[in-house]
Amino acid sequence: MKTHSEPQEIKPIPLWQMPILPVCDQDRQPLLTKEEKRLMREYVNPAGGHMVGWRTKKLLEQLMRFEIPFRDVMKPVHHSRQQLAVNRRHLFTSMIRTGRAFWPGRRKRGLK
Repeated sequence: MKTHSEPQEIKPIPLWQMPILPVCDQDRQPLLTKEEKRLMREYVNPAGGHMVGWRTKKLLEQLMRFEIPFRDVMKPVHHSRQQLAVNRRHLFTSMIRTGRAFWPGRRKRGLK
């Protein structure tokens, strides 16, 4: 039986890095346009009750300024297509209700 414990090896903790890097040239306008709201409503409540393949692709291409950061946020954890669609519907529903993008707007200088 040992009377003293051997020192544990201390492993360095890797520096945390933000997994999502904002794209500088991305349109970060915080307010939604009427057209964006219409497209989001079409996604959330599709005609015929189903949003499939080519319709989804065409719609999301028009909402690319939201789709790219949404996918970047979702990328670190595996999600099925169905889970992504449910999460996207929830996000779009909230954005339609508020009329705002899911990222914060830039503050004007001099304001706190």
